[in-house]
Amino acid sequence: MVRSNNASLPASFPRFTRILFGFAVLTLIIIYMISILSLYHTEQSLKWVNRSEKINNQLETLASIVHDAEIGESLYAKTDNTAYFKPFEAELEVEQETLEQLRWLTRGNPSQQNRLNQLDSLIQQRIELLRKIVNTRKQYGPSPARQLVLTGEGKSLMLEISDLVKGMKTEEFRLIRHRQAKLNSVKRRIAIVSAISFLFALSFIIWGYSLTEKFNQRLQKSVTDGKQYADRLEQINLELEQVAAIASHDLKAPLRKIKVFIDSIEKDAANTLSEESRDYFARVQASVIKMQELVDHVLAIARQKNHSSSSSAETLDLAQLAEVVCASLEERVNETKGRVEVGSMCAYQGNRTEMTQLLQNLIENGLKYHRPDVPPVVYVSAQPTTEGGCEIRVKDNGIGIAAQNRKDVFQMFRRLQNPKPYGGTGIGLGTVKNIVERNHGAIRVESAPLQGSEFIVSLPARNGHSPDRSG
Repeated sequence: MVRSNNASLPASFPRFTRILFGFAVLTLIIIYMISILSLYHTEQSLKWVNRSEKINNQLETLASIVHDAEIGESLYAKTDNTAYFKPFEAELEVEQETLEQLRWLTRGNPSQQNRLNQLDSLIQQRIELLRKIVNTRKQYGPSPARQLVLTGEGKSLMLEISDLVKGMKTEEFRLIRHRQAKLNSVKRRIAIVSAISFLFALSFIIWGYSLTEKFNQRLQKSVTDGKQYADRLEQINLELEQVAAIASHDLKAPLRKIKVFIDSIEKDAANTLSEESRDYFARVQASVIKMQELVDHVLAIARQKNHSSSSSAETLDLAQLAEVVCASLEERVNETKGRVEVGSMCAYQGNRTEMTQLLQNLIENGLKYHRPDVPPVVYVSAQPTTEGGCEIRVKDNGIGIAAQNRKDVFQMFRRLQNPKPYGGTGIGLGTVKNIVERNHGAIRVESAPLQGSEFIVSLPARNGHSPDRSG
Protein backbone atom coordinates (compact mmCIF):
# COMPACT_ATOMS: atom_id res chain seq x y z
CA MET A 1 0.00 0.00 0.00
CA VAL A 2 1.09 3.59 -0.66
CA ARG A 3 1.79 5.52 2.52
CA SER A 4 1.17 9.24 3.00
CA ASN A 5 4.22 11.44 3.33
CA ASN A 6 3.29 15.02 4.27
CA ALA A 7 5.27 17.74 2.59
CA SER A 8 7.91 18.99 4.96
CA LEU A 9 7.54 22.60 6.01
CA PRO A 10 10.56 24.88 6.52
CA ALA A 11 11.00 24.86 10.28
CA SER A 12 13.45 27.79 9.96
CA PHE A 13 10.56 30.12 9.02
CA PRO A 14 8.81 30.24 12.42
CA ARG A 15 12.16 30.14 14.23
CA PHE A 16 13.51 33.04 12.16
CA THR A 17 10.25 34.94 12.67
CA ARG A 18 10.56 34.52 16.43
CA ILE A 19 14.12 35.86 16.23
CA LEU A 20 12.92 38.92 14.29
CA PHE A 21 10.16 39.63 16.80
CA GLY A 22 12.71 39.14 19.56
CA PHE A 23 14.94 41.79 17.98
CA ALA A 24 11.93 44.08 17.66
CA VAL A 25 11.09 43.67 21.36
CA LEU A 26 14.75 44.23 22.27
CA THR A 27 14.80 47.41 20.19
CA LEU A 28 11.66 48.68 21.92
CA ILE A 29 13.30 47.98 25.27
CA ILE A 30 16.34 49.98 24.13
CA ILE A 31 14.05 52.86 23.11
CA TYR A 32 12.44 52.72 26.55
CA MET A 33 15.84 52.80 28.29
CA ILE A 34 16.94 55.69 26.07
CA SER A 35 13.76 57.56 27.00
CA ILE A 36 14.45 57.01 30.70
CA LEU A 37 18.05 58.20 30.19
CA SER A 38 16.78 61.24 28.30
CA LEU A 39 14.43 62.14 31.13
CA TYR A 40 17.28 61.77 33.63
CA HIS A 41 19.64 64.01 31.64
CA THR A 42 16.88 66.55 31.09
CA GLU A 43 16.08 66.60 34.79
CA GLN A 44 19.75 67.01 35.71
CA SER A 45 20.29 69.78 33.17
CA LEU A 46 17.18 71.63 34.32
CA LYS A 47 18.37 71.29 37.89
CA TRP A 48 21.70 72.92 37.03
CA VAL A 49 19.99 75.66 34.99
CA ASN A 50 17.65 76.41 37.90
CA ARG A 51 20.63 76.55 40.25
CA SER A 52 22.39 79.07 38.01
CA GLU A 53 19.22 81.17 37.87
CA LYS A 54 18.99 81.11 41.67
CA ILE A 55 22.63 82.18 41.91
CA ASN A 56 21.96 85.11 39.56
CA ASN A 57 18.92 86.12 41.63
CA GLN A 58 20.98 86.04 44.82
CA LEU A 59 23.74 88.06 43.13
CA GLU A 60 21.13 90.64 42.07
CA THR A 61 19.94 90.85 45.68
CA LEU A 62 23.51 91.29 46.90
CA ALA A 63 24.27 93.92 44.28
CA SER A 64 21.07 95.76 45.25
CA ILE A 65 22.11 95.83 48.91
CA VAL A 66 25.55 97.20 48.09
CA HIS A 67 24.06 99.72 45.65
CA ASP A 68 21.70 100.97 48.35
CA ALA A 69 24.70 101.48 50.62
CA GLU A 70 26.44 103.55 47.95
CA ILE A 71 23.35 105.72 47.46
CA GLY A 72 23.02 106.18 51.22
CA GLU A 73 26.66 107.25 51.49
CA SER A 74 26.29 109.74 48.63
CA LEU A 75 23.15 111.30 50.12
CA TYR A 76 24.83 111.50 53.50
CA ALA A 77 27.74 113.41 51.95
CA LYS A 78 25.31 115.95 50.48
CA THR A 79 22.84 116.35 53.34
CA ASP A 80 24.72 115.30 56.49
CA ASN A 81 21.65 113.17 57.31
CA THR A 82 22.72 109.93 59.00
CA ALA A 83 19.26 108.47 58.44
CA TYR A 84 20.44 107.34 55.00
CA PHE A 85 22.71 104.73 56.67
CA LYS A 86 19.92 103.05 58.63
CA PRO A 87 18.34 101.04 55.72
CA PHE A 88 21.74 99.60 54.89
CA GLU A 89 22.38 98.56 58.47
CA ALA A 90 19.03 96.71 58.47
CA GLU A 91 20.04 94.81 55.35
CA LEU A 92 23.39 93.60 56.71
CA GLU A 93 21.74 90.44 58.04
CA VAL A 94 20.15 89.82 54.62
CA GLU A 95 23.59 90.25 53.05
CA GLN A 96 25.05 87.51 55.28
CA GLU A 97 22.19 85.12 54.50
CA THR A 98 22.61 85.83 50.80
CA LEU A 99 26.34 85.05 50.96
CA GLU A 100 25.65 81.75 52.72
CA GLN A 101 23.08 80.77 50.11
CA LEU A 102 25.53 81.65 47.35
CA ARG A 103 28.23 79.50 48.95
CA TRP A 104 25.80 76.55 49.07
CA LEU A 105 24.60 77.06 45.49
CA THR A 106 28.10 77.39 44.05
CA ARG A 107 29.50 74.33 45.81
CA GLY A 108 31.50 72.23 43.42
CA ASN A 109 32.58 75.32 41.41
CA PRO A 110 36.01 76.41 42.70
CA SER A 111 36.20 79.58 40.53
CA GLN A 112 32.85 80.87 41.79
CA GLN A 113 33.74 79.99 45.36
CA ASN A 114 36.97 81.99 45.00
CA ARG A 115 35.09 85.00 43.58
CA LEU A 116 32.57 84.69 46.39
CA ASN A 117 35.37 84.82 48.99
CA GLN A 118 36.76 87.96 47.32
CA LEU A 119 33.26 89.47 47.21
CA ASP A 120 32.72 88.75 50.88
CA SER A 121 36.03 90.44 51.70
CA LEU A 122 35.19 93.56 49.63
CA ILE A 123 31.73 93.81 51.14
CA GLN A 124 33.18 93.59 54.62
CA GLN A 125 35.64 96.36 53.70
CA ARG A 126 32.75 98.45 52.40
CA ILE A 127 30.77 97.89 55.58
CA GLU A 128 33.77 98.84 57.71
CA LEU A 129 34.20 102.06 55.69
CA LEU A 130 30.54 103.01 56.24
CA ARG A 131 30.86 102.37 59.94
CA LYS A 132 34.05 104.40 60.02
CA ILE A 133 32.25 107.32 58.38
CA VAL A 134 29.39 107.10 60.88
CA ASN A 135 31.73 106.91 63.86
CA THR A 136 33.88 109.84 62.54
CA ARG A 137 30.82 112.04 62.27
CA LYS A 138 29.75 111.13 65.78
CA GLN A 139 33.17 111.93 67.26
CA TYR A 140 34.52 114.78 65.06
CA GLY A 141 31.54 116.23 63.35
CA PRO A 142 30.15 116.20 59.80
CA SER A 143 33.11 117.83 58.06
CA PRO A 144 35.71 115.06 58.69
CA ALA A 145 33.07 112.41 57.86
CA ARG A 146 32.28 114.18 54.59
CA GLN A 147 35.97 114.22 53.75
CA LEU A 148 36.12 110.44 54.15
CA VAL A 149 33.23 110.08 51.74
CA LEU A 150 34.83 112.39 49.21
CA THR A 151 38.09 110.39 49.19
CA GLY A 152 36.44 107.95 46.73
CA GLU A 153 37.53 104.85 48.64
CA GLY A 154 33.93 103.68 48.99
CA LYS A 155 33.25 104.20 45.31
CA SER A 156 36.39 102.21 44.43
CA LEU A 157 35.23 99.33 46.60
CA MET A 158 31.80 99.49 45.00
CA LEU A 159 33.33 99.24 41.54
CA GLU A 160 35.33 96.17 42.56
CA ILE A 161 32.22 94.60 44.09
CA SER A 162 30.22 95.40 40.98
CA ASP A 163 32.91 93.84 38.76
CA LEU A 164 32.98 90.66 40.85
CA VAL A 165 29.19 90.38 40.78
CA LYS A 166 29.22 90.88 36.99
CA GLY A 167 31.95 88.25 36.67
CA MET A 168 29.98 85.74 38.72
CA LYS A 169 26.82 86.45 36.73
CA THR A 170 28.74 86.12 33.46
CA GLU A 171 30.09 82.75 34.62
CA GLU A 172 26.60 81.55 35.53
CA PHE A 173 25.19 82.68 32.19
CA ARG A 174 28.03 80.86 30.47
CA LEU A 175 27.22 77.72 32.48
CA ILE A 176 23.53 78.07 31.59
CA ARG A 177 24.34 78.32 27.89
CA HIS A 178 26.77 75.38 28.16
CA ARG A 179 24.25 73.22 29.99
CA GLN A 180 21.44 74.14 27.62
CA ALA A 181 23.68 73.35 24.66
CA LYS A 182 24.63 70.04 26.26
CA LEU A 183 20.97 69.30 26.95
CA ASN A 184 20.05 70.11 23.35
CA SER A 185 22.90 67.91 22.11
CA VAL A 186 21.71 65.03 24.30
CA LYS A 187 18.16 65.52 23.08
CA ARG A 188 19.31 65.48 19.46
CA ARG A 189 21.35 62.32 19.97
CA ILE A 190 18.51 60.63 21.83
CA ALA A 191 16.05 61.67 19.14
CA ILE A 192 18.32 60.28 16.42
CA VAL A 193 18.98 57.01 18.27
CA SER A 194 15.29 56.64 19.13
CA ALA A 195 14.27 57.26 15.52
CA ILE A 196 16.82 54.74 14.23
CA SER A 197 15.81 52.19 16.87
CA PHE A 198 12.14 52.71 16.09
CA LEU A 199 12.81 52.23 12.38
CA PHE A 200 14.75 49.06 13.14
CA ALA A 201 11.93 47.76 15.35
CA LEU A 202 9.35 48.66 12.71
CA SER A 203 11.44 46.97 10.03
CA PHE A 204 11.80 43.83 12.15
CA ILE A 205 8.05 43.76 12.81
CA ILE A 206 7.17 44.30 9.14
CA TRP A 207 9.75 41.73 8.06
CA GLY A 208 8.54 39.23 10.64
CA TYR A 209 4.92 39.85 9.67
CA SER A 210 5.80 39.35 6.01
CA LEU A 211 7.61 36.08 6.76
CA THR A 212 4.73 34.94 8.95
CA GLU A 213 2.27 35.63 6.14
CA LYS A 214 4.47 33.71 3.70
CA PHE A 215 4.75 30.85 6.17
CA ASN A 216 0.99 30.83 6.73
CA GLN A 217 0.40 30.80 2.98
CA ARG A 218 2.83 27.91 2.54
CA LEU A 219 1.28 26.14 5.51
CA GLN A 220 -2.19 26.60 4.08
CA LYS A 221 -0.97 25.36 0.70
CA SER A 222 0.72 22.39 2.38
CA VAL A 223 -2.49 21.56 4.25
CA THR A 224 -4.50 21.79 1.04
CA ASP A 225 -1.94 19.77 -0.89
CA GLY A 226 -1.75 17.25 1.97
CA LYS A 227 -5.53 16.81 1.94
CA GLN A 228 -5.53 16.34 -1.82
CA TYR A 229 -2.59 13.97 -1.49
CA ALA A 230 -4.35 12.02 1.27
CA ASP A 231 -7.52 11.79 -0.82
CA ARG A 232 -5.47 10.59 -3.76
CA LEU A 233 -3.66 8.04 -1.57
CA GLU A 234 -6.97 6.74 -0.27
CA GLN A 235 -8.17 6.30 -3.81
CA ILE A 236 -4.91 4.59 -4.80
CA ASN A 237 -5.09 2.28 -1.77
CA LEU A 238 -8.62 1.28 -2.69
CA GLU A 239 -7.51 0.64 -6.26
CA LEU A 240 -4.52 -1.38 -5.04
CA GLU A 241 -6.74 -3.42 -2.75
CA GLN A 242 -9.01 -4.15 -5.68
CA VAL A 243 -6.00 -5.05 -7.83
CA ALA A 244 -4.69 -7.35 -5.08
CA ALA A 245 -8.07 -9.00 -4.69
CA ILE A 246 -8.44 -9.48 -8.46
CA ALA A 247 -4.86 -10.71 -8.78
CA SER A 248 -5.32 -13.11 -5.89
CA HIS A 249 -8.55 -14.43 -7.33
CA ASP A 250 -7.05 -14.76 -10.82
CA LEU A 251 -3.97 -16.52 -9.41
CA LYS A 252 -5.97 -18.90 -7.24
CA ALA A 253 -7.97 -20.30 -10.16
CA PRO A 254 -5.00 -21.58 -12.20
CA LEU A 255 -3.30 -22.79 -9.02
CA ARG A 256 -6.36 -24.84 -8.12
CA LYS A 257 -6.40 -26.29 -11.65
CA ILE A 258 -2.70 -27.11 -11.49
CA LYS A 259 -3.23 -28.92 -8.18
CA VAL A 260 -6.22 -30.86 -9.59
CA PHE A 261 -4.28 -31.83 -12.72
CA ILE A 262 -1.26 -32.96 -10.70
CA ASP A 263 -3.45 -34.98 -8.34
CA SER A 264 -5.18 -36.62 -11.34
CA ILE A 265 -1.89 -37.43 -13.10
CA GLU A 266 -0.41 -38.84 -9.92
CA LYS A 267 -3.52 -40.92 -9.27
CA ASP A 268 -3.80 -42.24 -12.84
CA ALA A 269 -0.10 -42.93 -13.24
CA ALA A 270 0.68 -43.96 -9.70
CA ASN A 271 1.77 -47.43 -10.72
CA THR A 272 3.87 -46.31 -13.65
CA LEU A 273 5.74 -43.40 -12.03
CA SER A 274 9.18 -43.95 -10.70
CA GLU A 275 10.13 -43.06 -7.19
CA GLU A 276 11.95 -39.99 -8.49
CA SER A 277 8.90 -38.85 -10.51
CA ARG A 278 6.60 -39.22 -7.50
CA ASP A 279 9.07 -37.11 -5.53
CA TYR A 280 8.90 -34.42 -8.21
CA PHE A 281 5.10 -34.51 -8.13
CA ALA A 282 5.20 -34.13 -4.33
CA ARG A 283 7.48 -31.13 -4.65
CA VAL A 284 5.21 -29.54 -7.26
CA GLN A 285 2.20 -30.07 -4.99
CA ALA A 286 4.06 -28.52 -2.05
CA SER A 287 5.03 -25.54 -4.21
CA VAL A 288 1.45 -25.06 -5.34
CA ILE A 289 0.24 -25.13 -1.73
CA LYS A 290 2.91 -22.62 -0.75
CA MET A 291 1.94 -20.41 -3.67
CA GLN A 292 -1.67 -20.48 -2.55
CA GLU A 293 -0.60 -19.46 0.97
CA LEU A 294 1.45 -16.58 -0.43
CA VAL A 295 -1.48 -15.36 -2.52
CA ASP A 296 -3.77 -15.47 0.54
CA HIS A 297 -1.22 -13.60 2.64
CA VAL A 298 -0.67 -10.93 -0.03
CA LEU A 299 -4.41 -10.29 -0.12
CA ALA A 300 -4.54 -10.20 3.70
CA ILE A 301 -1.68 -7.67 3.82
CA ALA A 302 -3.33 -5.49 1.17
CA ARG A 303 -6.55 -5.38 3.16
CA GLN A 304 -4.77 -5.01 6.47
CA LYS A 305 -2.74 -1.90 5.51
CA ASN A 306 -5.87 -0.10 4.33
CA HIS A 307 -7.80 -1.03 7.47
CA SER A 308 -8.18 1.56 10.21
CA SER A 309 -7.30 0.19 13.63
CA SER A 310 -9.69 2.68 15.21
CA SER A 311 -12.71 1.14 13.47
CA SER A 312 -14.84 -1.38 15.34
CA ALA A 313 -12.90 -0.75 18.56
CA GLU A 314 -14.35 -2.49 21.60
CA THR A 315 -13.37 -3.65 25.04
CA LEU A 316 -11.73 -7.03 24.52
CA ASP A 317 -11.19 -9.79 27.05
CA LEU A 318 -7.70 -10.87 25.99
CA ALA A 319 -7.99 -14.07 28.06
CA GLN A 320 -11.03 -15.09 26.02
CA LEU A 321 -9.27 -14.19 22.76
CA ALA A 322 -6.26 -16.28 23.80
CA GLU A 323 -8.52 -19.29 24.43
CA VAL A 324 -10.10 -18.87 20.98
CA VAL A 325 -6.65 -18.72 19.37
CA CYS A 326 -5.50 -21.81 21.28
CA ALA A 327 -8.56 -23.68 20.06
CA SER A 328 -7.80 -22.74 16.44
CA LEU A 329 -4.19 -23.93 16.86
CA GLU A 330 -5.12 -27.21 18.53
CA GLU A 331 -4.03 -29.26 15.50
CA ARG A 332 -0.61 -27.58 15.48
CA VAL A 333 -0.27 -28.14 19.22
CA ASN A 334 -1.08 -31.84 18.83
CA GLU A 335 1.35 -32.23 15.93
CA THR A 336 4.22 -30.81 17.94
CA LYS A 337 3.12 -32.44 21.22
CA GLY A 338 3.45 -29.01 22.78
CA ARG A 339 1.22 -26.86 24.93
CA VAL A 340 0.12 -23.22 25.28
CA GLU A 341 -0.23 -21.77 28.78
CA VAL A 342 -2.36 -18.66 29.26
CA GLY A 343 -1.41 -16.68 32.33
CA SER A 344 -2.92 -13.52 33.84
CA MET A 345 -4.62 -11.43 31.15
CA CYS A 346 -6.19 -7.98 31.11
CA ALA A 347 -8.87 -6.28 29.01
CA TYR A 348 -7.97 -3.91 26.19
CA GLN A 349 -9.88 -1.41 24.05
CA GLY A 350 -9.05 -2.43 20.48
CA ASN A 351 -10.09 -4.13 17.26
CA ARG A 352 -11.06 -7.76 17.76
CA THR A 353 -9.73 -8.98 14.39
CA GLU A 354 -6.37 -7.29 14.89
CA MET A 355 -5.87 -8.52 18.45
CA THR A 356 -6.85 -12.05 17.47
CA GLN A 357 -4.42 -12.01 14.57
CA LEU A 358 -1.66 -10.58 16.78
CA LEU A 359 -2.03 -13.31 19.42
CA GLN A 360 -2.40 -16.07 16.82
CA ASN A 361 0.76 -15.09 14.90
CA LEU A 362 2.87 -14.78 18.06
CA ILE A 363 1.66 -18.08 19.54
CA GLU A 364 1.93 -19.87 16.20
CA ASN A 365 5.46 -18.54 15.80
CA GLY A 366 6.41 -20.02 19.20
CA LEU A 367 4.91 -23.40 18.27
CA LYS A 368 6.56 -23.46 14.87
CA TYR A 369 10.18 -22.66 15.72
CA HIS A 370 10.76 -25.23 18.42
CA ARG A 371 13.93 -27.20 19.00
CA PRO A 372 14.16 -30.70 17.51
CA ASP A 373 12.91 -33.39 19.88
CA VAL A 374 11.83 -30.70 22.40
CA PRO A 375 8.06 -30.15 22.57
CA PRO A 376 7.24 -26.44 22.34
CA VAL A 377 5.85 -24.59 25.33
CA VAL A 378 4.38 -21.14 24.78
CA TYR A 379 3.39 -18.90 27.70
CA VAL A 380 1.05 -15.92 27.08
CA SER A 381 0.26 -13.09 29.51
CA ALA A 382 -1.06 -9.52 29.37
CA GLN A 383 -0.74 -6.90 32.10
CA PRO A 384 -1.96 -3.28 32.34
CA THR A 385 0.78 -0.62 32.35
CA THR A 386 1.10 2.39 34.65
CA GLU A 387 0.36 4.69 31.68
CA GLY A 388 -3.02 3.02 31.16
CA GLY A 389 -1.97 0.78 28.27
CA CYS A 390 -1.38 -2.95 27.98
CA GLU A 391 1.76 -5.10 27.76
CA ILE A 392 1.42 -8.49 26.08
CA ARG A 393 4.19 -11.08 26.51
CA VAL A 394 4.54 -14.31 24.51
CA LYS A 395 7.42 -16.53 25.61
CA ASP A 396 8.57 -19.81 24.08
CA ASN A 397 11.34 -22.41 24.61
CA GLY A 398 12.27 -22.62 20.95
CA ILE A 399 15.43 -22.25 18.88
CA GLY A 400 15.90 -18.59 19.78
CA ILE A 401 17.28 -15.71 17.71
CA ALA A 402 20.85 -14.49 17.45
CA ALA A 403 21.45 -10.88 18.53
CA GLN A 404 22.47 -9.75 15.03
CA ASN A 405 19.21 -11.09 13.57
CA ARG A 406 16.69 -9.62 16.02
CA LYS A 407 16.13 -6.45 14.00
CA ASP A 408 15.25 -8.51 10.89
CA VAL A 409 12.62 -10.84 12.34
CA PHE A 410 9.80 -8.33 11.78
CA GLN A 411 10.50 -7.76 8.09
CA MET A 412 7.94 -9.07 5.62
CA PHE A 413 8.91 -12.29 3.78
CA ARG A 414 12.18 -12.39 5.72
CA ARG A 415 13.00 -15.80 7.24
CA LEU A 416 16.10 -16.32 9.30
CA GLN A 417 15.90 -20.11 9.53
CA ASN A 418 16.13 -22.87 6.93
CA PRO A 419 12.55 -22.99 5.51
CA LYS A 420 12.53 -26.75 4.94
CA PRO A 421 11.93 -27.96 8.50
CA TYR A 422 9.69 -25.03 9.53
CA GLY A 423 7.69 -23.97 6.45
CA GLY A 424 5.61 -20.78 6.32
CA THR A 425 5.79 -17.59 4.27
CA GLY A 426 7.75 -15.30 6.58
CA ILE A 427 5.04 -12.66 7.06
CA GLY A 428 3.62 -13.61 10.49
CA LEU A 429 5.84 -11.34 12.61
CA GLY A 430 5.71 -8.63 9.93
CA THR A 431 1.94 -8.65 10.24
CA VAL A 432 2.24 -8.39 14.03
CA LYS A 433 4.52 -5.35 13.68
CA ASN A 434 2.05 -3.65 11.31
CA ILE A 435 -0.80 -4.17 13.78
CA VAL A 436 1.28 -2.81 16.67
CA GLU A 437 2.34 0.27 14.70
CA ARG A 438 -1.22 1.04 13.63
CA ASN A 439 -2.14 1.02 17.31
CA HIS A 440 0.81 3.39 18.05
CA GLY A 441 2.54 0.72 20.10
CA ALA A 442 5.97 -0.91 20.11
CA ILE A 443 7.28 -4.46 19.88
CA ARG A 444 10.63 -5.95 20.81
CA VAL A 445 12.13 -9.40 21.27
CA GLU A 446 14.44 -10.77 23.94
CA SER A 447 16.15 -13.96 22.84
CA ALA A 448 19.32 -16.03 22.55
CA PRO A 449 20.14 -19.07 20.39
CA LEU A 450 18.65 -22.29 21.85
CA GLN A 451 17.31 -20.30 24.83
CA GLY A 452 13.86 -19.48 23.50
CA SER A 453 12.37 -16.06 22.67
CA GLU A 454 10.06 -13.62 24.42
CA PHE A 455 8.09 -11.09 22.37
CA ILE A 456 6.94 -8.01 24.30
CA VAL A 457 4.16 -5.86 22.79
CA SER A 458 3.43 -2.48 24.42
CA LEU A 459 0.09 -0.91 23.46
CA PRO A 460 -1.01 2.54 24.67
CA ALA A 461 -4.42 3.35 26.13
CA ARG A 462 -6.99 4.39 23.54
CA ASN A 463 -9.92 6.82 23.74
CA GLY A 464 -9.40 7.37 27.45
CA HIS A 465 -9.91 3.64 28.21
CA SER A 466 -7.54 1.91 30.59
CA PRO A 467 -7.14 -1.86 30.52
CA ASP A 468 -8.81 -3.82 33.27
CA ARG A 469 -7.24 -6.80 34.92
CA SER A 470 -9.06 -9.98 33.94
CA GLY A 471 -8.78 -13.73 34.43
